Amino acid sequence: MSVARLALSLSILLGSACAQNEKVLPKPAPPQPSAALPAIPEAEKPSAAPRLSLERVAVVGASVSAGVGGSVPLPALLDHATHAKHEPVLDATDKFMGVNVFDSGEYQFDQVVEEGPTLVFAVDFLFWYAHTLVRAGEDELESRRKALELGLEQVARAQCPVILGDIPDMSGAQFKTLTANRMPSPEVLVALNQHLHDWVAKRNNVTLVPLDAWVKKLRAGEWVLEGSQDGQSKATVLTRDDAFVPDKLHPSPLGALALGQQLIVFLRDHKGITKAELELDLWGSYRKLLASRTPSAK
Repeated sequence: MSVARLALSLSILLGSACAQNEKVLPKPAPPQPSAALPAIPEAEKPSAAPRLSLERVAVVGASVSAGVGGSVPLPALLDHATHAKHEPVLDATDKFMGVNVFDSGEYQFDQVVEEGPTLVFAVDFLFWYAHTLVRAGEDELESRRKALELGLEQVARAQCPVILGDIPDMSGAQFKTLTANRMPSPEVLVALNQHLHDWVAKRNNVTLVPLDAWVKKLRAGEWVLEGSQDGQSKATVLTRDDAFVPDKLHPSPLGALALGQQLIVFLRDHKGITKAELELDLWGSYRKLLASRTPSAK
């Protein structure tokens, strides 16, 4: 069965995500370089964040959240996994975000502000800000940090709780848009993630999820899932080939389900969400996906 047909079948199974927005607007001028963030004085540290509500969820982000490459659209996955009373998940993702990241990010949060959700998922929203084009002679750290600040300005527009992903190391991905002058050097990636951690620490409505650590486990083939597709094994180890499509950037359907399940477990462990409210039957969903194949796809 083709990857494209798998993705289509899963979107139908889980509840198809909304059409992607491909609107291209004039690119805004980047801001002047900002100074390093200072340490947070004790008196300025935020109070405890409010409990999350799944009543009206919105998803922003790039191709992984949008379901490109055969992965599972995150809005569809969340709609499927949310058992609490809720409105349909708002899909504000953009599969072409890497083409015009600044305008795309602004437009995505325009939709968020208009909708007024109770919770925003922005798991891969910052990826292309950190992977902006750096030209020869430019200071890489300052160029990428300025771009990252533009993304954080958009995130700051949300007044509700936000689940924000850090920036994963995708070096070695075979994707034509990820040219050498877009890939952060290892030391710059560490600095950007530290900058992000410091920014989040000053806000009580933003929670950072360790996307980088999760992706490292997937890429290393160290991800262990409980159970198996046939129901006969207690555990399944995902190899890198199991977890990703050939471009090694986008997850496979099974890899995306694994990431989605981990995100749900994170919310239960850290935000008080219960299984009765949010639970994904990973293998059940995957078996239904495979069973939905037409004879011509076999």
